[in-house]
Amino acid sequence: FFFSSRRRHTRYWRDWSSDVCSSDLRYQERYWHDRMFESIEQIREIAAEAGVSMATLAMQWVLANPVITSPIIGASRPEQLADAVAAVSVPIDEGIKQRLDTLTYEYRFGDNAR
Repeated sequence: FFFSSRRRHTRYWRDWSSDVCSSDLRYQERYWHDRMFESIEQIREIAAEAGVSMATLAMQWVLANPVITSPIIGASRPEQLADAVAAVSVPIDEGIKQRLDTLTYEYRFGDNAR
């Protein structure tokens, strides 16, 4: 996931300098950008406004997409499955879906468009 800075999000960050491999560095260079971290914080705020977890919000959003015929749910703990069930039980509000669509627009075209 995305993290905006070492200081601001120290709970997510660890010092990669000692045991990082080249694939980790490539991943960081490709995906760890402030705009992505800011998007995650905005999504976190939207989830809080909706009164659901980020996982539930994500699943609601996926289920509201008519192009997706079968979302894949991976749950290794019961609470993760509960988030998915909650998403099925309560559809996403159309206004929230539109906000998420707008917020994530640039990310849905792969890396070349960015």
